[in-house]
Amino acid sequence: MKFDIRPLLRGLILILLIAAILLISDRKNRGNDTNLQKLVWAKKPGKIIEINILLYNDSPVSEETQEGFINGFSDLGWTEGKDFKLQSFNAQGDIGTLNTIVETVSSDPPDIIFTATTPVIQAVSKKIEDIPIFFATVADPVVAGIGTDFSHHLPNVSGISTMSAFDEMMLTIKIMMPDCKTLGTIFCPVEANSVAYEKYLKSAASRRGMALVSVPANNTSDVADAALSLVNSEIDAVCQLSDNLTAATYAYIIQSAEKKGLPYFSFAQSQADKGAVLTIARDYRQAGTDAVMLSEKFMHGTPVEDLPFQYVSKTIITINKPLAKKHNLHLSPEILRMADKVIK
Repeated sequence: MKFDIRPLLRGLILILLIAAILLISDRKNRGNDTNLQKLVWAKKPGKIIEINILLYNDSPVSEETQEGFINGFSDLGWTEGKDFKLQSFNAQGDIGTLNTIVETVSSDPPDIIFTATTPVIQAVSKKIEDIPIFFATVADPVVAGIGTDFSHHLPNVSGISTMSAFDEMMLTIKIMMPDCKTLGTIFCPVEANSVAYEKYLKSAASRRGMALVSVPANNTSDVADAALSLVNSEIDAVCQLSDNLTAATYAYIIQSAEKKGLPYFSFAQSQADKGAVLTIARDYRQAGTDAVMLSEKFMHGTPVEDLPFQYVSKTIITINKPLAKKHNLHLSPEILRMADKVIK
């Protein structure tokens, strides 16, 4: 009588397969444990921290935010080369380039990442889960998809929201232009923060008895035509919301408004001396610095997931007095007192 060894072999092969799967799974879990340790990493004496800064474009908003990051490192008493090693990346406004940058950073991971603007944090947070990321100059992090609210968010991401002061702007416009009925703005349908801002601006205007005309522009080549269409609508003033597209192309909008004799209001401080009558702007430099101060808590042992999103700590109001007079706008003592800067 012959003994059939085949069932025994099949059983042995099955046992070996199960063992291999368990070994691979355990190795993966051990790797995850190592990765998770990065999210509660604390700064060690003498360690040079490797930092990456990721920007979307060369707009004043991005540049000011990066300056804020650098100022924050200085405020902590850090010296580049001694305390930290810095590498900056700029996508030059191209999503494909941004994705390539994210892949590059992912393949050679730093200790910590700082980002500016919504497109960057969206791209980075989708690809990188095991490196602490701190953002600044993001309009609405919940709309951006990185948290359900300011306290519940991706475990490796926290940062600073620069939500525009919509209600404050609408109140001020009403004081300066009591008869204003309709405002106009350009928004970018492919930017999540721009779409959200358009809704917030429309709602804030409505609460002050004003309507909002919104004209879409998907890319830089659309802005000039969009601006022309906007100023030829039945509007009393332009109130330009803040997004990446118009931050880089606002000159077209201001030029069109000037030709039509319309006052131009903005949420970007850098436009105060470029043709805006009034700017009520979140301080993007301060946002960058605030993000570094928030990251310091992580560097001293607080897990990123335990650091709620925060609003930027400073807003700057600037009035261009000659332009206000040119457009016959009402400059009450109250308005002038609340300004941080008056251009004369």
